[in-house]
Amino acid sequence: MSKPELNNDAARRVQSLLAWLFIGIMAIAIGVLIWARLSPSQSLPTETEDHSEVTIVVPDVQKGELTYRSERIPVPEGQSAYTLAFEELIKKSREFPSGTTLLSAKRENDLLTLNFSEQLVSNFEGGSDTEAALINAITRTAGGFSEIQRVQILVEGEAVETIGEHIETMSPLPVSRD
Repeated sequence: MSKPELNNDAARRVQSLLAWLFIGIMAIAIGVLIWARLSPSQSLPTETEDHSEVTIVVPDVQKGELTYRSERIPVPEGQSAYTLAFEELIKKSREFPSGTTLLSAKRENDLLTLNFSEQLVSNFEGGSDTEAALINAITRTAGGFSEIQRVQILVEGEAVETIGEHIETMSPLPVSRD
């Protein structure tokens, strides 16, 4: 082989190596883009809006008719508006079973996840009307927060099929804004 043929052969090897290197880098870049697209987005801080006051929506039965009344509650500085709203709702609504407590209230993007104690299910004694009133109170109270679009009900950290065997609660529920 002559020197020009060796140089051409070496040049082809370098070009081939560079082509494979380029293909490898492109494959990695595409993989990273796909991973970034499929990965869950970073959650927003717990609260991004200033909530100096919250509105809870309490079921109220008068003369056999179910209505809902709104109550505005000031939020003390440093307290979570989400937690305060649902702790107050539990206190003021007869539809929540005795012993029910709110274990946590966390926001991620437009989803508010409410984690209740097991008494929500184990002590529930109402029928379908009571269960509907309870869920409506939760979704209407969550609807008072403009940044919330859906609410997930958990019991002891787990999604439950239903609270009182009438309404499915396994998936997040849309909030209600009346």
